[in-house]
Amino acid sequence: MIAVSIGGGVLIPQAELKSGSFEWLLFTSNPKGYVLSNPGYIIGGKIKFDFPTLPVTLVGLISYSALSTDTTITIFSPIHTPEKSTINLSGKIITVGAGFEYGLFQRSPVKPYVGSEISLNILSGNVANLPFGISRNIEIKSAWRFGAGAGLGCQIEIPSLPFAVEVEAKYRLANLLGKDYNIPIFVDAMTRHLNDGKDPQNQTRSINYISIDVGFSFALSRN
Repeated sequence: MIAVSIGGGVLIPQAELKSGSFEWLLFTSNPKGYVLSNPGYIIGGKIKFDFPTLPVTLVGLISYSALSTDTTITIFSPIHTPEKSTINLSGKIITVGAGFEYGLFQRSPVKPYVGSEISLNILSGNVANLPFGISRNIEIKSAWRFGAGAGLGCQIEIPSLPFAVEVEAKYRLANLLGKDYNIPIFVDAMTRHLNDGKDPQNQTRSINYISIDVGFSFALSRN
């Protein structure tokens, strides 16, 4: 059977994705984290290839994730009066991947499964509402990283409906491979590198999160 699933849910940042402080973004070459502490959202879809004699389903997936956090800081400058400003930080992840799901009860209308995936992720970000009358935003240069994920899900078939309901929770690491670190930290005056790789203090930064999704699955063909 071939099926398509579409849905969305909440993204909960973990570790360095939610830690740190805003100051690293403007002034330091050693970021402690990406300051995106608030939950975000994820939307996406999957295409599934079932095999009638096997409990394994092959999966292709694509998703878009976004996070946003407001933080209030006081900036001190030798040429300006100290200014308190609310800064908006945002991050985006575009994911394309493939994986598998292993079903536990194939003949039941309630089908729990465990799943894993590998992925290619495009990571980017933005800092808005800068103090001192700066009209432009600081962009985080888009970076390509390889990632992985694993988790649990459940597909619920309702006989009177032409679709199944799917609930899934996964832990995802978006930059498992491909991290890098650049000096100087800025590409130009208003663009800086992601700099998730090993820095002069021998530290790296993981971009990881938990996603909890609800979606609907439609069969395109049956065996």
